[in-house]
Amino acid sequence: MLTGYFCPNASVQLLCPPRTTCAPGVTAPVSCPDGQICVAGSSAPVTCPAGQFCVGANVTACPAGFFCAPGSSQPAPCNSTAGSLCLPGASAPTPCPTSYYCPSPAFNVSCALRFYCPPGSTTQRACAPGFFCANTSTATQCANGTLCLIGTTAPQPCPANFYCPDPATVLVCPPGQRCAENSTAPVGCEANFFCPTPSAQIPCPPPTLSPPNANSFLNCTCPPGTYGTVYDATHAQCAECPRGDVCLASAAKKTCDC
Repeated sequence: MLTGYFCPNASVQLLCPPRTTCAPGVTAPVSCPDGQICVAGSSAPVTCPAGQFCVGANVTACPAGFFCAPGSSQPAPCNSTAGSLCLPGASAPTPCPTSYYCPSPAFNVSCALRFYCPPGSTTQRACAPGFFCANTSTATQCANGTLCLIGTTAPQPCPANFYCPDPATVLVCPPGQRCAENSTAPVGCEANFFCPTPSAQIPCPPPTLSPPNANSFLNCTCPPGTYGTVYDATHAQCAECPRGDVCLASAAKKTCDC
């Protein structure tokens, strides 16, 4: 007896109809199990292929948002794990791919510039302060002395006249302090100099002196035991204190105690 046929009696041989199977010697067709394929003339069921679901002889592609493992009789939802993706014809859930986010298991969206999307993302993430995003897959921490505000694609130097205690913060350099490019903290103006701006340190006009952190030539004074006048940032005149007088270092002119 041929396979794929059934014989209801000794004189009749009939082709096995769709959605059934007919092993050799059967007298009646057997219903095709769910998740199997049984076309006309089948002698045994065939497992429904991955990415499809099968009911009898009907084979249907798995729709978006669902997956169909081999032998599926109906699609399974893809939302068991957040960040999963099931495009049409999926045989199993997969994580939403790098540089994409999946607001729904049925589709993915490209991550925008200044954002990043690691695998399994359901939303895109803004590149946070203190990090930079050279691509849309990862965020990288910025080095000390650099500045990375929100959405930065590359680290920037902390600008001159400012200081950056961390890569996410930029502060104005205080008076009498110096802040070169890439500063993480202000540096005080040295004694006997003055710093009119955070990027300039100028010596007091000779022979005057100044305390640390001076921010103007007006902070420069004649040395102890002398008196005089500081005319500008480059000119000063100091003379010895006359006998019987007292000349204080903090004064620009003679102070007498007679």
